[in-house]
Amino acid sequence: MGKIRFYQQRTFSEVVSTTFEFIRENWRVLLKYLVYIFLPVSLVQSLVVNELFKVTGFSQFGQMASQGYEDGDVATIIYALLMLIVTGLGSLLFYSLVFALIDIYNHRRDGLKDIVWSDFSSKMWSYFGKSVLLGLVIMFIFAIACVLMALLAMATLFTLIVIIPAILALLIGLTFTFPDYLYSGNPLPQSFFHSTRLGFRCWLSILGITILTGLLSGVVQSITSMPWQLMLMVNAISATGDSANTMSPTMSFISYLFGVLSSFGGYFASTLIPIAVAYLYAHAKEKYDGVTVESDIDNFDNLGEREANRMPLPGDDLI
Repeated sequence: MGKIRFYQQRTFSEVVSTTFEFIRENWRVLLKYLVYIFLPVSLVQSLVVNELFKVTGFSQFGQMASQGYEDGDVATIIYALLMLIVTGLGSLLFYSLVFALIDIYNHRRDGLKDIVWSDFSSKMWSYFGKSVLLGLVIMFIFAIACVLMALLAMATLFTLIVIIPAILALLIGLTFTFPDYLYSGNPLPQSFFHSTRLGFRCWLSILGITILTGLLSGVVQSITSMPWQLMLMVNAISATGDSANTMSPTMSFISYLFGVLSSFGGYFASTLIPIAVAYLYAHAKEKYDGVTVESDIDNFDNLGEREANRMPLPGDDLI
């Protein structure tokens, strides 16, 4: 079987099957570099998250948000910010790795066969830098949307009925910004507006693929995170008085190991999502921008051979 074509119109089911086909073909490489890169990330992430629960007190963590912070809760704020930074950068690095591997697969004759770190490390770090910039822009947009929602809610709470779905729709429409900015080579403003327009044209498809891959990933992640959640539950139930902030060294170490398993399991389980988004984006680019048509014009000499090998386009569209 030949390599998977990237820019090709696909039905919804074909996007899903292509996602699993890519994973089935390259699972060893994916697992190898997930372990190399995200096991160390998970070690740090588990440490920060467990320390956050320690300083808040296992019996008091749920009360912090409703009662506000006091002078003695500075450590809580610090660890909460650290957790957001570590998990945020970890997610951006995760997407950068997966998108880089897909791009290398598309342009390398043998795909990901016998690939080594030097073959894609520079591309991955380049993608990571772009992802951080794009992530900051999306956070800024989301912050403005939240401020707008708060201002309108002050006037009347009924506005939330409209504002909340609108924000969710906006976030779904922004899904293609990452693959487009990483793959197109266009400046951020141009890529942002083009990918957003493309995203809204495929809004239902993005929603469907996000729900499906999210559910599948959630099942796997729930299994890997269950030991850590049970550990937290046991400590929350047994924590009373001054002992709420303490834990025996043995229990603390076990909780840390389970936290590592939970964090790494989250990255492992989420592999489906960026791969499916990438192939859905490729479908949209081919359908609305005619990527292969432009390529055929630039490579007219090879057009006959390419047409002979072209797969028939599906008759039905995505949902």
